[in-house]
Amino acid sequence: MELVKNPPNEYLIDFLQGLLEEAETGELQGIAVVTSMTGNATGNGWAGDVSVMASIGEMEVLKRDFIDLMVDLRVEVL
Repeated sequence: MELVKNPPNEYLIDFLQGLLEEAETGELQGIAVVTSMTGNATGNGWAGDVSVMASIGEMEVLKRDFIDLMVDLRVEVL
């Protein structure tokens, strides 16, 4: 079974290029990521000087944003 090849996500490319520019100027010192790949594969990781406590707080904010998105999508489907 062959995975469907998705076209490049231009928004994602622009977002990552912006982060790369911030890293190249020294503004961005660390990053924690969650990835979503073709075929629903997911992953996570971090690089650089990541402030652990602040990053955990930001992950909780992101988690809440994802939950809100799913609730919004569920309401629209009903």
